[in-house]
Amino acid sequence: MSSLRALSTQPPPLASLPLPSPHAPPLPLQGCALWHNWWPLLTAFAYVLVPMPLLFFADAGESLWDPAVGGGAVDLGRFLVGAAATACVAIPVLLCRAGVIAAGAAVTELAAVVLLGGTLAAYDALSRDGW
Repeated sequence: MSSLRALSTQPPPLASLPLPSPHAPPLPLQGCALWHNWWPLLTAFAYVLVPMPLLFFADAGESLWDPAVGGGAVDLGRFLVGAAATACVAIPVLLCRAGVIAAGAAVTELAAVVLLGGTLAAYDALSRDGW
């Protein structure tokens, strides 16, 4: 009975992962609204593209990031995820550098990327431990 009580007092690490996720999608909208410029929403398109290769090219029982898993389709999936994730960072930086958006909007976009990326990295790390 004491082992059940010890388990119930500590929430599993995966239970706390959804906490940062709801705060990330409104950040690009907030950056657009505060600086009256809707160009930063281009990153929303990249947010949609990032999980698509995982859905199409990863097998149900295997991780896309496992080095033992290989093949043309898996390598293509890895490349497309990397390209879309790079676009999530590059679009706001390039738009800010070109003077199309304000620096505050770019920082807001990058904060959303950090929140989503951190959540996904934590989920990947914790799901490997058997949680």
